[in-house]
Amino acid sequence: MITPAGAQSAGVLQTRSLAFNGEERTYLLYLPAGYRPTVPSPVVLVFHGGNAQAEAMLRVGFNDEAERYGFLVVYPQFATESLPDRAAFVSTLLSELQTEFAIAPDRIYATGISIGAGLLYYVICDDRIGAIAPVAAFLPGGSQFACAADRRASILQIHGTADGVGRYAATDAPLEYWRTQDDCLPDPELQVIDAAGERVTAEIFACPEGRAVRRYSIQDGRHAWPGAPRAEDDLPLGTAEEAPASMAINATQVIWQFFEAHPKR
Repeated sequence: MITPAGAQSAGVLQTRSLAFNGEERTYLLYLPAGYRPTVPSPVVLVFHGGNAQAEAMLRVGFNDEAERYGFLVVYPQFATESLPDRAAFVSTLLSELQTEFAIAPDRIYATGISIGAGLLYYVICDDRIGAIAPVAAFLPGGSQFACAADRRASILQIHGTADGVGRYAATDAPLEYWRTQDDCLPDPELQVIDAAGERVTAEIFACPEGRAVRRYSIQDGRHAWPGAPRAEDDLPLGTAEEAPASMAINATQVIWQFFEAHPKR
């Protein structure tokens, strides 16, 4: 259930643009070598942190997973705008991708870090998205995470208990919201591992109809992407990225395993 850290590409990485609110916006698109335009593929949207570049997220290794498992990866470049405006950009981008590429409609997923992870709680209200995975989420004051009453989705949170930017306690409210929204049982199954000298606790809620709500808590984990440490010349995943990154799990592998097992229900 919890995958130890490790790993990092073939295929084609493209820089693309689209019009949004009268401006030209950009994003990176990774097409795995095995992509076939006649076969619908899953897609994973990957969101960078605050004041960062989309290309920084290449470091976390989703392109490698895409090569192994045959999905598209999309890295939007966000401007300094509100989370609802960023969510509107993502919606426009997704519509363009669905027009141009063969995308499996029940296998559209999104993940991100920091404020990019906070954005996921807005994006998930788009009923085309089957699951999200916030990593070290930062939710600015006044943020909301309520969707339509009949909205259902699968959620995986990954967060360090010593995160100095996105408070660990702030993960409780959205976790409980989605546990209730998805009609999951209130008491989770707990799984604990010790790896790389760190403890990770997985809370796994039992949910109906194949949906899932889970939280992976990394003891003393910081505001970083587990399994993707930052080298001296690496772009930051967000200006508030902290060190060291936990190596107890490889968050990218854990997230894809979760997505693969939880298409839109």
